[in-house]
Amino acid sequence: MVARLAVLTVVALAALQATYADRGLYADGGYYLWRILETHTFYLFPSRALAQAVTQIPVIVAIRVGVDNVAILARLQSLGTAALPMMIWALALFVLLKHRLFWPFVAVFAVTFLNSGFFSVGEYNFASALVALSAAILLSGTCAPWACAGLLISAMLLPLSYETMAFLGVLLAVLAFWRLRTVVANQQYHRIVVITLLCAIILYVIAAALNVWWTVSPPYPTSLAPVTLSQWIWPIFNDRQLVLSGAIATLYLLGQSFGSYRVQAGATALLIGATTVLLDPSFWNAPWMQFASRGVTGVALCALLIITTLGQVLNERGTASGHVPVRHFGLYYLVPSALLLLQLLPFSLHTAGWRGWLASFDRAVVSSHGLLTNSATVEHFQDTSLYVWPWTDPILSVVLHTSTGQAIILSPGQGLEHHSSIPSPVPAPFRWNGVLFSSCQRIPPA
Repeated sequence: MVARLAVLTVVALAALQATYADRGLYADGGYYLWRILETHTFYLFPSRALAQAVTQIPVIVAIRVGVDNVAILARLQSLGTAALPMMIWALALFVLLKHRLFWPFVAVFAVTFLNSGFFSVGEYNFASALVALSAAILLSGTCAPWACAGLLISAMLLPLSYETMAFLGVLLAVLAFWRLRTVVANQQYHRIVVITLLCAIILYVIAAALNVWWTVSPPYPTSLAPVTLSQWIWPIFNDRQLVLSGAIATLYLLGQSFGSYRVQAGATALLIGATTVLLDPSFWNAPWMQFASRGVTGVALCALLIITTLGQVLNERGTASGHVPVRHFGLYYLVPSALLLLQLLPFSLHTAGWRGWLASFDRAVVSSHGLLTNSATVEHFQDTSLYVWPWTDPILSVVLHTSTGQAIILSPGQGLEHHSSIPSPVPAPFRWNGVLFSSCQRIPPA
């Protein structure tokens, strides 16, 4: 139990770090915040509206109660986009705290979120976390009122979350139908449980159908086009961390679900040895690669949950028929623990690196004036190749302004003649009044 509580603590600390480091501003995050400040309301896409609305609620609520400090609003955006999905994953693990599936879900979290979650404003993080929570509730078999409420709320949010629900919705519908059959067969259930499962199945089917349609005919073809085949294949050949951790997790789950005690004991040493390769920094994926791997991690989430579900189905059938459950190797939990810690290491280092890079960007903006090229500024920052984004630097500059006339850093490849790419200033009364980075020497507001 101590090890399981330690896992929850580690995930909570990672969520706290993401909020403190303002990872919600990474990549498209600055643009999201700029649009919210410009319109004083949610910034939504039709196919992902519910996921975006929930993750943007902290910022919107703060604006409605009168917060005009952009520094605080940026941190609240990180709370919603970066920390919230991690806390939903932690809730899924908490549901399984005393269940045999706790460690398999730790492995699934390590493979999926820690290989795609750095891009915080990606709605796929929120969607995958809700899928994990729903699967945890369904597989655990708990019929408590809080579990029914959590399952129903998650099912209501998933149809407008992310296009991976085109196949994850099918998986959840099948899983809910199986749980419904087992609940009815036991003849010891409350009517509300059956109603909840039926509603969840309907909502999962709707989610799958809607997202199949939006994948084929995206609402915004230029910006939200479906991931192409080459984009699906690219991470498989280039993201060594994802491929290695995915292979280790697959073998672990197969052993956990179908392997004998001896098989698990033998596999533990082999898989632990394989995970040590993840200590090699050359295997670590860069933050921008996590965005590129979002589709593959969605498929990985589906595949790993299928293996976990099959193992649980066999386990419950064996228990119902009076068979003695397979005894699990006592140290088998070391495999998912190693997957978690050895991938959380680069994830946390990159989060700290992002905070340092953003501090350098911030100093360059507030200590200069006019237009600045990327080559004269950003390219000289430490680890720019890891954290720079192709098009958002001018917008991030505007968000960080403390007074008018401060510098705007152009995007990579843009020259000083690119005046048309300069975004409008953050409207009054919003202004970056706080210092979130201790190393910044800010110019006082005008």
